[in-house]
Amino acid sequence: MLDSAIMSYMNAQRESASLWFATHYEWRHESEHTIMGKHMDLELQIFHKPGFIRYDIPREDQLEESVLAVLFSMDPVTLALTN
Repeated sequence: MLDSAIMSYMNAQRESASLWFATHYEWRHESEHTIMGKHMDLELQIFHKPGFIRYDIPREDQLEESVLAVLFSMDPVTLALTN
């Protein structure tokens, strides 16, 4: 169910004039990233490519890719984790 929602998001971006569009996604069990040094149970990474070329900036100085990461935990959120 969640995979189909992600695919719908990615397809909608391709059809619009987005500045960035999603190219693919990856799930990671035990997160690659941490919050205050603690790995989360699951991490979703959505990879994006620019949908434009800036001609006023040299190509080698432009971003090639951007990644949005969302971390999930089965543990309740506590102040210790959010502070």
